[in-house]
Amino acid sequence: MNKKIVIPIDFSDTSRNALHYALSFLGKDKSDIYLLNAFEPPHMGSGMLISINDILEKESKSALNQEINKLKEANKINGYHFETISENGNLVGSLKKWSKKIKFDYVMLGTNGATGIKGALFGSNASEVIDCAEIPVMTIPAEAKFNGLNKILFAYDGLSFSTQKPVEELKFLKEEFGAEIHVLHIDTPANHEHKNAIQKNLTDLKNKLKLEDSHFHKEYYESAIEGIHDFTLKSPNYDLVCMVPRKKTFIFKFSKTKAISIGTKIPLWTLRD
Repeated sequence: MNKKIVIPIDFSDTSRNALHYALSFLGKDKSDIYLLNAFEPPHMGSGMLISINDILEKESKSALNQEINKLKEANKINGYHFETISENGNLVGSLKKWSKKIKFDYVMLGTNGATGIKGALFGSNASEVIDCAEIPVMTIPAEAKFNGLNKILFAYDGLSFSTQKPVEELKFLKEEFGAEIHVLHIDTPANHEHKNAIQKNLTDLKNKLKLEDSHFHKEYYESAIEGIHDFTLKSPNYDLVCMVPRKKTFIFKFSKTKAISIGTKIPLWTLRD
């Protein structure tokens, strides 16, 4: 079955880079790709607003079609089926609306400005997309270039999953790309009361993914995000970082004022449980 991938496009270099990254990542997979442009008109009188909306929608549709024509000229279509969506509204609201209609499998989103975890989670759009989406979201930094997936880091809090979706996604990545899966667990003071359960879950994950002992990494930090930050600085040669966001024990929580990053070129994939 074809996957349905939605890629928000605002015609910036960052969103175009995300599009090209996504096409390389998907390879020759015959996916249905939806290019979504959400536009918001300036504030003005209601009569003028209707006219502006029509103009912006027409320009949006034209620009999206131009993007597809550029891909055709560059011979990057690879058999994908493209659809375009021009939506009057903000990105998050537009994604919610169209996700209900189309049932997307993934969101692949370019991030600008601050990169890595900070850019992915506290950018103007990306953090809201991750928070509201019920499907996996890949955030792609502006400098990211796809050169295959050789090493993938799964930052795991050690808590149990309610479904097997995260494990199945990791298995898919491992098999599809021939990638090494490395697991990073940050042991924090908050984890100590769940120590035995966490160890069992880590062992279960190791067995399900058939991982070597050397592919498991454990660090001790006051906060998980600080540990992930330091680990990826010491070991920057990962092609993708995967995490599972949780509503109650959100692994990504940290002060927005801190300059936390996992590097300028590592995409982040938030899996769903």
